[in-house]
Amino acid sequence: MNYNDKYEIMISAFALDPNKGTEPGNGWRWAYGMLDHFAHVHVLTRSDNRKGVENFLEKNTTVNVSNLTIHYIDTKKIPIGGSYVLWQIDAFKKAKKIIRNSNIKLIHHVTYGSLQGGSFLWKMQTPFIFGPVGGGQTSPFKMRQIFGKKQIAEGIRTIVTRVIHISPVHRALARWASMVLTTNSDTYKIVNKLGGRNIRMFLDSGIDEDLILRGVKEPSHNLKILWVGRLMPRKGILLAVESLSILKKHVNFEATIVGDGEQLQEAKNLADRLGILDKISFLGQIDHDKVFDMYKEHDILLFTSVRDSFGSQVLEALSQGVPVVCLDHQGVADFLTEEISFKAEIGNYRETVENLTGAILRYASQSSEEKKIMVKDCISFSMQHTWNKRIEDMLKIYSDIL
Repeated sequence: MNYNDKYEIMISAFALDPNKGTEPGNGWRWAYGMLDHFAHVHVLTRSDNRKGVENFLEKNTTVNVSNLTIHYIDTKKIPIGGSYVLWQIDAFKKAKKIIRNSNIKLIHHVTYGSLQGGSFLWKMQTPFIFGPVGGGQTSPFKMRQIFGKKQIAEGIRTIVTRVIHISPVHRALARWASMVLTTNSDTYKIVNKLGGRNIRMFLDSGIDEDLILRGVKEPSHNLKILWVGRLMPRKGILLAVESLSILKKHVNFEATIVGDGEQLQEAKNLADRLGILDKISFLGQIDHDKVFDMYKEHDILLFTSVRDSFGSQVLEALSQGVPVVCLDHQGVADFLTEEISFKAEIGNYRETVENLTGAILRYASQSSEEKKIMVKDCISFSMQHTWNKRIEDMLKIYSDIL
């Protein structure tokens, strides 16, 4: 679908940085991906992102952005999400001025991908798409001890999420949006409760096709397990370490943990106390390119988030033929099939640890040929979730709305 020389589009991307992954990278992908399909692309983002964007364009002079205008909006520094709310208000004011002098036929909010954060751009009386967004997922109550001193804060977030369907602001957003895209069924159900007229499930991340593994790799002689993410309570790093301590009794393995965060030292101390520090390499934060090298060298990704929309590292791992062991909930439960994943049922903390170990053992018990088939299935899944395919699918949604 091509709207060149006909329509302009406005994209709201609070998080926007072509040099980064996750939400900032996604914001750039959506904006850049529309340049070939619209006469002009207007992007609303915060001023803090100017340096990253300009540095990228200086280094990549062949990138054609002649039909791209980025409108940088100052962000007032206020804690507990206040800055984001004020930015949304300022973005709405800016959008009204831009639309007066343009041929914008569609507005699309892409980041933050948060239902709670919302957007005021539905008020523009222009077709408006909100998402893909998550935020409707909550951490299991039986797993609350994983948050330690942050249990109260997590409990408050859970309560807010469960009553958001009575919020008049969010109800107006859901009802007036031309379409709301959600990254998991938890969020879908809330948007439906809010009265959303047109809701679809849609992943917020993609993979570059040229990064996807070609061919089939051989499984390791000793099981190699990878964990990637921010070492913080909701990512379940301590769950991962404890499950590995049980795994040691059953199979020989090597584990690598990539990432930094508040629980790094706590995770190391736990591994030492459980007698498996020699089995785990803690690499800390490493370059994104090197993370892809890690995927290639490992057999499975251990994804232990107790609250997550989906997880960009999940799609990255699958693109390298690496199956995923995860908890059976939220985005990964919605999108991952048994051909590419092993899911652990959630019980109380101890039960969940044991179930994760069991899921890893289910992978380990497979024959070499079965593991190779999984590699092929992982790659096939990834080919359906490339950024080119993601843009193509979004253009079809635009076409339905316009």
